[in-house]
Amino acid sequence: MTAWSGHIVSLLKKPYPFQSERKSNYVFHIGPAAAACLILWIFQPFDLHKIPRNHIYKGLGFDGTGFWGAAEVSGQIRVYKFTMSGTAIDSVVCPGTLVCGLACNGGRIWVASWSFGSSAIYKFNHSGTMLLSFAVETSSSGGLTFDGAYLWYARSSSNQIYKMDTTGSVMTSFAGTSNSMHDLAFDGANLWVADATNENARICKLSASGSVLSSFTSPGDHPYGLTFNGPYWYVFDQVMQKIYRINPAAVNYFSKPALNADYLTTQGSYYWVVDKSAYLVYKLDQSGTKLTDFQSPSTQPAGIVYDGTNLWVLSGYGYTFDKLYKLNLSGTVISSYQSWEGLPEPYGLAYDGSHFWYIGKPAFQQVFKMYKLKIQ
Repeated sequence: MTAWSGHIVSLLKKPYPFQSERKSNYVFHIGPAAAACLILWIFQPFDLHKIPRNHIYKGLGFDGTGFWGAAEVSGQIRVYKFTMSGTAIDSVVCPGTLVCGLACNGGRIWVASWSFGSSAIYKFNHSGTMLLSFAVETSSSGGLTFDGAYLWYARSSSNQIYKMDTTGSVMTSFAGTSNSMHDLAFDGANLWVADATNENARICKLSASGSVLSSFTSPGDHPYGLTFNGPYWYVFDQVMQKIYRINPAAVNYFSKPALNADYLTTQGSYYWVVDKSAYLVYKLDQSGTKLTDFQSPSTQPAGIVYDGTNLWVLSGYGYTFDKLYKLNLSGTVISSYQSWEGLPEPYGLAYDGSHFWYIGKPAFQQVFKMYKLKIQ
């Protein structure tokens, strides 16, 4: 066995603690922007955009050139405009303390907010000048969207969706999807709801009377913002603090076989998946069909990556880093490398063409760190 010094080229603390994410029964196709993310067990579809952090965002809109997101910041509401890459370039202050929804209409922004037991909708121009406001049914969450002629306002506390004109007069109302509605959006023909019921978060398409016509799984458990810019949907996850771009008309995911997919890497059009409970490595095609499998070289596999020629499987031992195995595509171990530096328990592996990266969690701590490693 080849000894590996485990030389740490650089060490950085992860920018935010890991949240408890549900295990998905899907494997998502990942676009180039997502490939840079080193969090290997949260598979994110298509592009993702970071946004101004440490705020509680509820609501998302698109004005044709960029996003607007309403955030609760130190007891007030601030509405940010940020670019498609996530850079904040402007903001306006809105009355209220809790965000209930946001919508864009060309050069206008609509914000629904709650303060001291009452709710209202405010209309602003992009420079922050308030153009009008009116009271609405009280709600601390729900959602808001504009269909080009009418406003749609969701009240989660009573599970109601209201259609109203731009002066606040209610035209009609109907039952929503649940008491966990967090935002609304309009795609030019239908109303959509971001619903986070019982951690089974979904994006629902509604009929004119409120019946669910179809739905798809949200990429995160906490969809607090939803907007449409054809053909893409943009979903903001409040916990992960990211915006996901999704094309529901495309094949964004496939149902995986009956196996525990704990870690994943790609080899062209194929996927390699580690099942750490069965100590197996599976090869899947793009339809999710299992092509082959072989025994993992470790009984505590903690990551897998493909380097263009070979597979690498990371192993833990108890609460520590154990070994990194180099395998051919038949599962035969070519070599293995061991660290003598007492590195922490690993959770995921990536390779940037020169170095390996892994996420480690020191024993009995809730802090995760990224380690950049090279073989010597």
